Amino acid sequence: MARVELLDENDVPTTFEHLMTFEYEGERFIALTDINDDPENMEITLMQVFEDEHGTDTYHIIEDGIKAQAIFTYFVELYEEDE
Repeated sequence: MARVELLDENDVPTTFEHLMTFEYEGERFIALTDINDDPENMEITLMQVFEDEHGTDTYHIIEDGIKAQAIFTYFVELYEEDE
């Protein structure tokens, strides 16, 4: 799996494993997990993917809790199909 390094609001880097990029209702999302997580209890981070003015992907936290839950449910369905 590919690794992705993201900077938090304090410019502290965290390395994640890329699980999947997928579309939901016409928008792109990325599913990541911290590389240090136990595979049996891994925590999933879902972020919306936007393209900036230079064509570079940027990742944003999903602020709407209801939307985040719907996206997570969809991700789980895709992930289980993949296995």
